[in-house]
Amino acid sequence: RASIGSPRAQISSSISPRGRTSSGGTDVSNDPETGAGQRLSAEQRIALDAQMVRDQQQVEGSVIDLFQEYSDHFKMYFKYVQNYPKLSMDLAGDVSSRTLSKFIADQCRRLRTHGILSLLILPIQRIPRYLLLLESLHKSTPELHLYLRTLEKTLQKLLEVTKQIDECQRQSNNSLKLFNLQKNIQGAPTDFTILLPSRDFIRQETLLFLAADSLGGKIDETKWADAESLIFVLFNDVLIIVTNKTEYKKHFMLHDVAIYESKGKAEWGLYTGSPELLYGRVAFKSKAHRRHWAKITFPVIEKAKATHLAQARVNRSKDTKVKSVVDHVNVFMRVRPF
Repeated sequence: RASIGSPRAQISSSISPRGRTSSGGTDVSNDPETGAGQRLSAEQRIALDAQMVRDQQQVEGSVIDLFQEYSDHFKMYFKYVQNYPKLSMDLAGDVSSRTLSKFIADQCRRLRTHGILSLLILPIQRIPRYLLLLESLHKSTPELHLYLRTLEKTLQKLLEVTKQIDECQRQSNNSLKLFNLQKNIQGAPTDFTILLPSRDFIRQETLLFLAADSLGGKIDETKWADAESLIFVLFNDVLIIVTNKTEYKKHFMLHDVAIYESKGKAEWGLYTGSPELLYGRVAFKSKAHRRHWAKITFPVIEKAKATHLAQARVNRSKDTKVKSVVDHVNVFMRVRPF
């Protein structure tokens, strides 16, 4: 149908179970007592049409009521979404149990799927599909439909659930990336912990890197042929550099990093410390590639610096309050401060 509850288009040719249309287009009804045909007045036809529209909208409303009733129960998907990345990675690899491996293969053949992962993704896709269905339903629902307001409330509730599921999935993927990096990285300092609750993954890419001859030194432009291909892993508070074999190379806290773009080149100068000292230069595939990284990285670095500055102010305030209390106690007890 073009729309839910569209007026006369849905009533089509028939008028009522008891009525029929004559060859001349006159509406008649069969009187069970007399058996004679009686003409329907304009008011009767309008009332009959309106009743049929209401009956149709009641049927359509039962579907909307069903979504409204179970919309809160969709939150049960949160747990599944949180565990999906880890589960999919485990099953994508070699399954240690032969019995389980055979069972998965048999079920995939029975269901005619390409693999277990194509089945595992279905619950993840279900809620967005429900949302698309309700959005399409809302667009085609007339303004005077009896269940329009109920549909809008249900749609809003499902939209909130979908956003929460997306956030659960983002957090789950973030935790999995942190866990895998913590597990696989080699040679990292013992006092450097990758897996932190407040740490969010932003971006990861392999880039060409040429180190300065020393920290704060110069770059020998003739040695780009000897530049290393390194993996740059950007988080909300730290930049970690590792080799292609996940061997630890260096990490920089973002509040202690400065990046300067090279004029006319698809390169970055990476500086650290205060005063800023050159650590090396990063080469991108093109200027557009560099701009894309800048669009993502610069706001993250600025936010990290602002967060660090705010935290430093809070820490200084706490130190001042503690010192003030100690001074007052020393005066009261007439003890010489030390």
